[in-house]
Amino acid sequence: MSIARKIRKRFTRNPATPDDISRILHETLGRSPAPAEIARWHKKYLTPAAIKRRLAKVAVVAEPGAAQHRHNEHLAKLSDEAFVEYVCLTIAGRFPSSLELQTTAEHLRSGAVDRIGLILNHFIQAAREETARRSPEKSAWKKLKNLGDSPSFLIMGTPLMMFTRDWQRRARAGSVPERPTTHARFPLRPRQSDVDVSVLCSLWRGGEFIERYMENITSQTIFNDRCELIVIDAASPEGEGEVIERYKARFGDRIVYHRMPYRTGIYAAWNYGVGLARGRYLTNANLDDLRRVDSLERQASALDALSFVDVVYDDHLYFCDPEADYDLIERVGVASELPLVTRNNMFVTNPPHNGPMWRANLHERVGFFDESYRSAGDYDFWIRALIDGATFYKLNEPTVGYYFNPEGLSTSSTTGAGILEPRLVLRRHGARLIPEAAREVPEAFLRRLGLSAWPVENGMQVSRYRAVQIRMRALARQHASAWSGQ
Repeated sequence: MSIARKIRKRFTRNPATPDDISRILHETLGRSPAPAEIARWHKKYLTPAAIKRRLAKVAVVAEPGAAQHRHNEHLAKLSDEAFVEYVCLTIAGRFPSSLELQTTAEHLRSGAVDRIGLILNHFIQAAREETARRSPEKSAWKKLKNLGDSPSFLIMGTPLMMFTRDWQRRARAGSVPERPTTHARFPLRPRQSDVDVSVLCSLWRGGEFIERYMENITSQTIFNDRCELIVIDAASPEGEGEVIERYKARFGDRIVYHRMPYRTGIYAAWNYGVGLARGRYLTNANLDDLRRVDSLERQASALDALSFVDVVYDDHLYFCDPEADYDLIERVGVASELPLVTRNNMFVTNPPHNGPMWRANLHERVGFFDESYRSAGDYDFWIRALIDGATFYKLNEPTVGYYFNPEGLSTSSTTGAGILEPRLVLRRHGARLIPEAAREVPEAFLRRLGLSAWPVENGMQVSRYRAVQIRMRALARQHASAWSGQ
């Protein structure tokens, strides 16, 4: 007991009883108090009058509906841009992109939607998603399975969906035209160290894939003299270590195998591998994916040639048959169409999604992968790198095969990690991804540009991006005229 409470207990006359406290809380707060609240106030040894005075300072108001009125007044003071941020963060659990923020704010100003309607729309969407997440047996994915159909996946960078049955049908047909053969854009430079590239692999229940995986990585054109494979075994129960040891006997210290004493997450395993890595460049290679024989060479040669680039990535080819080889995957040719990495694009997708390569020293600037995530730790890392000023470069040819596994962490119908975690990433970092000007009210944005009125084209106000372009061209003309003396 604190000294203040001891003194009050000794000198307070007629302290409030539990019945007194219950009555006072009900009168002041307009509701029945919980037993724990009564107990807390009872321990303070205060008179009924003293309790009333204290509650009067912290209570919102006693009149019915007044709390809601005060909350509405607070929301009414927010600008349309700030209101959109508030709704997205509070209900959707993420930060809005620049486009969503500005478009929705304009809809509010024009009356196309009102604030209550916006709240309801977000709430309904959130309720639907929560219902589907809590009742996976009622989800569309489960309904398709019950009808004898197959799971489907979104082809990244496109609005297209593909069913696994359709991929398998194309693979069996054997009539899919082959993709045109192209060559690496950059020549391979002389080796700079014993290990140029460290390949990171997190291992858990990979017995089905381990033999094919080890053969695929060690068959890379530059593996024998430039690479190392670091396998972090998260206490897998399937005995993959025996296969790895066979390859280790062939390739020596170019294969590093470490078995953890307990099961750990994929990003904890990657972080451990980063600590062991000797290479100047790092890449991750998932156990169930495949790489073309020159994949590591193409990525490493790009980083060698482009000293200003921190991360290289390319499109990936999808496959749905765990027995497929890379020739079949390339012949079927279902490829992503990933956009360039920009701050706006990172709100929509994760372009360095599968098998990128990055400079090891990027971790000195950005830190390690966030181990609190189950499936979005790499997305979080790329966004932090982009905010820090990292440069991303997309290669022009896919050399990585991505296996669509319906039971994977990010694709399984029984987990919400693939949907909820990216939102958490945007909630944490979204405000730093978009420019300050994108969050300003129109009047402040015009002042920033030095304009008195919003530019209009074809009778309509232009977007903020177009307004900046118009202003920059006007300034360029002014400077050109001044320079030419006209």
